[in-house]
Amino acid sequence: MRYAFVMGAIVAMAVPGAAAAQELSPRTLLPLHVVCAEQAVQSLPSVTLTVAGSQRADGRRAMAAGDVLVIHAGTTQGVDVGQSYFTRRVQGGDRRGTSEPFRLGWEGRAGVLTSGVVTVIAADERFALARVERACRDVQVGDFLEPVAMPALPTPADGGYP
Repeated sequence: MRYAFVMGAIVAMAVPGAAAAQELSPRTLLPLHVVCAEQAVQSLPSVTLTVAGSQRADGRRAMAAGDVLVIHAGTTQGVDVGQSYFTRRVQGGDRRGTSEPFRLGWEGRAGVLTSGVVTVIAADERFALARVERACRDVQVGDFLEPVAMPALPTPADGGYP
């Protein structure tokens, strides 16, 4: 009797969640999916805003959703409370032996990874604090920031598959 009651309670809790989950199919493409995918680049973006570190004093170099990080720029560079940024890093480039921030790797190719989305929660003249709202992967010290601009998704074909 007790087993049946517990199983009934579990099923009752799962049914509303199952109804909500049916709104999105397994193949539903969202703008954040596109943003989180690696993007091939032929030229590197100009880097002006970077992640300086975690707000915590424990020496961590990687942050996840909910963590607060320090941006190495403030209001004098145009950073203001409420702004949202993508945190990104270059994969496949090389920093060794150069004075430039990045050097493109094999045949001038590199990929840009979006590590997350952050929102500025406090700013002064020199630094800003931002909360990691969404994490595609770990946000690391040195990641650069770009203003959020969600991509437009293609419209599905009528009566067919993409």
